[in-house]
Amino acid sequence: TRSTAADQLKLAESALTDSTLLNLTAQRETSVPDDPAALPNTDELLGENGVVGGKTGSSTPAGGSLMWAAHRTIAGQDRLVLGVVLHQGAGTTAEQGLARALTVSRRLIGELGKDGTR
Repeated sequence: TRSTAADQLKLAESALTDSTLLNLTAQRETSVPDDPAALPNTDELLGENGVVGGKTGSSTPAGGSLMWAAHRTIAGQDRLVLGVVLHQGAGTTAEQGLARALTVSRRLIGELGKDGTR
């Protein structure tokens, strides 16, 4: 399948502004019935720099992606800011693509609200 950052941002607006879905994406791990093994969340940004949830994805052809939600104070008000990073490290391993998506997202999130207008 194919998607654009604009399409994914629309999805983020629907999914990550729903408190139940946002809380699910904020879990550091989960499990499935009848399987005692914990399944870790691969979003290493959770809890860092205001990040409160999101969804990772990665494959060799598509690269890494991250849809994220972070709280930021902008112009004196707390805001839930949403972002999407797609197609990072395409053609590398899924792990390398995800690492690149996390790095790029971390940088973008760090810049949010620095000048009070973003």
